[in-house]
Amino acid sequence: VAYDSRAVKPGDIFISIEGMKQDGNAFIAPAIQNGASCIVSEKSTGPYTAPLLLVPDARKAMASLASALYEKPSSKLRVLGVTGTNGKTTTTHLIEHILNFAGLKTGLIGTLGARLPIYEESNGKPVYKGKSQYLDVHHTTPQASDLQALLHTMASDGLSHVAMEVSSHALALNRVQDCNFASATLTNITQDHLDFHKTMDNYWRAKQLLFKMLQAPPGQKTTAAINLDDDLADEFIKTLNKDVELFTYGLSKEARIHPKEFHFDHKGTAVTLATPHGDIAFTTRLTGEFNLYNVMAAMAVALGEGISKEQVAESLRDFAGVSGRFEVVQAKTADSNSQNPLCIVDYAHTPDGLDNVLKAARALVPKEGKLIALFGCGGD
Repeated sequence: VAYDSRAVKPGDIFISIEGMKQDGNAFIAPAIQNGASCIVSEKSTGPYTAPLLLVPDARKAMASLASALYEKPSSKLRVLGVTGTNGKTTTTHLIEHILNFAGLKTGLIGTLGARLPIYEESNGKPVYKGKSQYLDVHHTTPQASDLQALLHTMASDGLSHVAMEVSSHALALNRVQDCNFASATLTNITQDHLDFHKTMDNYWRAKQLLFKMLQAPPGQKTTAAINLDDDLADEFIKTLNKDVELFTYGLSKEARIHPKEFHFDHKGTAVTLATPHGDIAFTTRLTGEFNLYNVMAAMAVALGEGISKEQVAESLRDFAGVSGRFEVVQAKTADSNSQNPLCIVDYAHTPDGLDNVLKAARALVPKEGKLIALFGCGGD
């Protein structure tokens, strides 16, 4: 199943998608020249030398065809979806790290790419050795045919879980159609992508679709982790059916997972979390209130997957963080006697994201120090 005429191989089905900038129908002829055996389109065009299958929604058709072609790979995995405006990348990386630390073979799909864990046999048992390099997937959540191919590869390699970022674009454009999600997590909802969604109402309702798609593999449970401090938390909670196990988290004491005490510094965070399984105290190299939310979200997902709070805490102690997410860079000055500044690099590009990062950075500035922010504006 191909949506790019340049990638078509003999025997492929070419899905003609009308994109934001180009119409796939303009590339049907090149796709046939490259060997497409069938064309799927919403428009009656042609005539062509290959059969034309008319569908009401080409994106949905692509998802369904790809899922069938790859033998419904999401039904063979526990797909753990994470959506929200900020925090998706760090949260999915935390989930990936925690689950692999606990011996659950877990892959990752998201903004930085896709990757699989590396396990080696030792005394007849698989031992976690690290992660592969990222594979570029071009989108936070890949196009449906690419996503189903990835899930097929992961299932074929013996993985049991996948931590996946699920963008509002992917939900609105049916990229995750025909995916079975065993878990859904909401990080937060703030302003973003209004060029595409037009209104905040459209934006958060697109995110909400993930929670309506919860469907675990046969005989397994479904879980949801929702940030109770978010203004729209109740809207997401009421979407869940009665069979979904809900883990709320946040600074509010009403959340099932919340901090009883915490302290931030440039080396990380010391925190005691209240959980449904009792309190747990631990340290992590992540710092800042926004990262505390990410840690609580990952804790919620991990508890839902049957991992003990002690295992989660132990795994978090050596989590090194994510590239470009409140990443501390060691600065070097020409004068070896001078004090090097603390330099932090972050991906923040939304109003809420930048506000959170600056607040976290401000908390690390000494009393007589200064906070200097350099922000690049892409103009889009």
